[in-house]
Amino acid sequence: SPAEMVHVGDQYGFDYLAARKAGVKAFLLDRSGRRKGGFVVGDLLEFCGRVAELERVRRSRASKAF
Repeated sequence: SPAEMVHVGDQYGFDYLAARKAGVKAFLLDRSGRRKGGFVVGDLLEFCGRVAELERVRRSRASKAF
């Protein structure tokens, strides 16, 4: 489902806004460092770290549900 997906791209409208509108967790890749916000990553290594953090949160919530 879209809620289980994560997308990254460097075009604000196409990669970030469209993905969010579809219900997908999205990050904007901005290697220039011009954009700021919790959804902005500076490189793909940072993106991987953010995805790992999302997974840790998901697992933590799932374990508390039991």
